[in-house]
Amino acid sequence: MRQSYIHLPATTGITQAVTLVVHGLNNKPSAMMPLADRLRSWGSDVLLVQLTGHTVDSSVTPFTEGDWCLNLQDTFQQATTLIQSGEPKPLYFLGYSLGALLNLYLILSHPGKFQYDKMVLLAPAFALRKPVNKLLQLATDILPAQMKIPSFTPKPYRAGTSLPVKAYTLLNTMAVRVEKSINQSVSMPVLVMIHPKDEMVSVKKMNGYINEYLPSWQLYTLPKTSDQQLPYAHLILDERSVGKENWDRMLQQIRVFLQL
Repeated sequence: MRQSYIHLPATTGITQAVTLVVHGLNNKPSAMMPLADRLRSWGSDVLLVQLTGHTVDSSVTPFTEGDWCLNLQDTFQQATTLIQSGEPKPLYFLGYSLGALLNLYLILSHPGKFQYDKMVLLAPAFALRKPVNKLLQLATDILPAQMKIPSFTPKPYRAGTSLPVKAYTLLNTMAVRVEKSINQSVSMPVLVMIHPKDEMVSVKKMNGYINEYLPSWQLYTLPKTSDQQLPYAHLILDERSVGKENWDRMLQQIRVFLQL
């Protein structure tokens, strides 16, 4: 069985923090490396989570919700071990899309067990746009669980060319649970980053949840720019996906927020 994470030490010589980094649905774990490398250069050890079903050989292997939760639980346990060794240091989380959603799902399913000093959520896959909600529910209701759907994720970032309906069903199940439970305590400081034209996540709905239930959360909406190289606004992982201007803004916001 493949290990749930890769430990990438800080490149500064002194470790100031430990950060769990989690990729999105059908993303290669390596898609998170531009952000992971920045965190390392700022003094944070990185535990790069590798969710079951997302391999580096462009194949998608069988997986369950329990597999994904176990991947994150294993990594969190290792992170707490690192935190407890040596000088005290903060524990951070940075997740994209499914990775961000999965972490919230785990936190809400096990109150008080998974605690971070701060979290950065990039386009977290809840507060979904209505058309996305309808499509996910329709797929869940009428399509066979193992039927493959072609992936729209750009090739350099994706783990496989298609995904089973089951993957979208799991994402939908977790999104519904998080939206129903988000008024429970998720009281740690959280920075949410979204592109205003995100095809999946509704900025308006996300802002509504934050204003009503989540006083310790802050929403940063990326400005519209002309140098974005990819037409997929949900993808906000590197300079190529968001453009240089927004990439520089993202890095500045994350670094200031995490105080690294």
